[in-house]
Amino acid sequence: MQQSVTVPARRLTWFLVVLQTVVAAAYFYGVVAFAATEAESFPEHAPPAWAIPAVLATLFGPVLGLIGVVGGLVLLRGGEYRAGNDHWRLLAAATTVCALMLVTMLSPYGWKVFDWYVS
Repeated sequence: MQQSVTVPARRLTWFLVVLQTVVAAAYFYGVVAFAATEAESFPEHAPPAWAIPAVLATLFGPVLGLIGVVGGLVLLRGGEYRAGNDHWRLLAAATTVCALMLVTMLSPYGWKVFDWYVS
């Protein structure tokens, strides 16, 4: 029995799924926290300490998200990869959510979130 997908490709799949899921979850947590929080109640409009994951995702999320989306799309383009890997749908879902995160970051609301968390 021959495996059509190598072990490094499977490891890369899980790495990309975990990377994209963690970054997108932290960013969308920050978006919800921003929407639910009164910014005026914090000194100098600084985010509270419980928002540190969102701050890091807002600061480093565009780079990590872009790496995750490009890596996911490169893997998903190959028909052999999809045929030999049972978890390609999970990677496709994580890549879609991460791409949605990048679109949200580029929106006017995303710039407000960036300004509040990073400035």
